[in-house]
Amino acid sequence: MDLFGLFKDDKTPDTPILVRTRFKPYALKAMAESDTDLIIEITNNSKKEVLLSLTVSVPYGIGFDNLAMQRSKEVRLGTLTANETKEIVYRIQGNTASRAGIYKVRLTVMTHYRNYDLIENKVSKALDLRVGG
Repeated sequence: MDLFGLFKDDKTPDTPILVRTRFKPYALKAMAESDTDLIIEITNNSKKEVLLSLTVSVPYGIGFDNLAMQRSKEVRLGTLTANETKEIVYRIQGNTASRAGIYKVRLTVMTHYRNYDLIENKVSKALDLRVGG
């Protein structure tokens, strides 16, 4: 038994939404035009159907277009049934102004109640995207 009265084999409840991410290729080239795909897999772990939306934002220096002007995207994904998985791919691009370093990509998946006006639950992630030589 630990400090909180739980046994070692007890599990905390899982979140209703599971978000897995990866970059392909893993990094962008610095000071050059290059791109990478952010692949997002969203799985509904709950026993009910959920209404989802997704927001992705990147910092200054990289973007969703070749000029790195568009730095935020929001999409309404619709409903996801129980144990269903949906995959979304975003292309993140660097340009000649992209300096070497680690860039934080912020990702938020929201479940909604009835319509997109009311947020029921939210899962956020901060991803590190490497830009280098």
